[in-house]
Amino acid sequence: MEAKSWVLPAFTHRFAARFGDTEEQSFQKLLILIIALSCCACGLVWSGLYYTIFGAGLTTMLPLTFVAVVGAAIVIAARRADHMPLVYAQLTCITWISALIGWSIGSLHNSGLVIAWSFLGPIGALIFLPYREAVFWLLQFLLVLAVTVLLNPALLGEPLPVSDAARALFYLMNIGTALSVVFFAAAWFTSRIRFEQARSDELIDNMLPARIAQQLKEGVPTIADAHKEVSVLFADICGFTNYSAQVSAEQLVHDPTWSFAALTRSRWSLASRRSRPSATRTWSRQACRTPATTTRRPSQISRSRSETQCSSICGLMDNPSRSAWAFIQAPRWQGSSVPRASPTTCGATR
Repeated sequence: MEAKSWVLPAFTHRFAARFGDTEEQSFQKLLILIIALSCCACGLVWSGLYYTIFGAGLTTMLPLTFVAVVGAAIVIAARRADHMPLVYAQLTCITWISALIGWSIGSLHNSGLVIAWSFLGPIGALIFLPYREAVFWLLQFLLVLAVTVLLNPALLGEPLPVSDAARALFYLMNIGTALSVVFFAAAWFTSRIRFEQARSDELIDNMLPARIAQQLKEGVPTIADAHKEVSVLFADICGFTNYSAQVSAEQLVHDPTWSFAALTRSRWSLASRRSRPSATRTWSRQACRTPATTTRRPSQISRSRSETQCSSICGLMDNPSRSAWAFIQAPRWQGSSVPRASPTTCGATR
């Protein structure tokens, strides 16, 4: 989004802007303004071309009518801080004025398939309107197409004479420009789909281990694993509670000292290890400031709520470059309750 600041004038970024607009709404307002201004420019070019070939008349005035209506809609949308009047004006004019131009020339062939511009109506509706409304605009285009092909109307009574060179120029301009717009619209849809898919994959990868995430993406209907022996892990981060109260949530997440991303990536690394049935293991990457104590058996480990200095996090930090990480791997407990480590065991050595 940084490049647009020098590509487009500054006023375009404030078009129909309202306080509280989302990024999606701001993008749609900018997009419809760019489309409308581009089509107005094309309308001026087409009007000049038709004047050169046909002289002053209905065919020459129709593109100017498009420019006048859409231009007025731009002003109204800017004053009301609502881009929808411009959306409907653009869709209506591009669908019906293009058809009227073809009917004024009186021949689908002589007009150079100018009704190709009418197809931009349903394409634009897909971008700016709900799906059901887009279907309505598609039906309008199909009506225009049916009338043009079956009835071949000539609003001026008879088809206008067009030379072979002018006809070839009409085909080139109408089909080339209209299909170029369709291409860029399709490219925009494709980029949005890829962006949403990448964001969805990133969310899944952050929540699930790689193997499970891959199965989910492949559409495996039932994902279930059975383990004969399971260990319950609790990880305490020394000083985390005090530290988290002093910084913002964004700083806390990105602070390499705590590294939640690394904790998430490595929390499954002990899944394949079998713990000894009677031992409790404590690891520490770097000693905490709390005094180290001797590791006790599970039945002797207790935790005092009033002395809590570390926040419990289920997971495993397996990166020795981080500081103050400690966790306890517990065997398969026979009782109904799971013992927790005392805060003072955070700095215990193995």
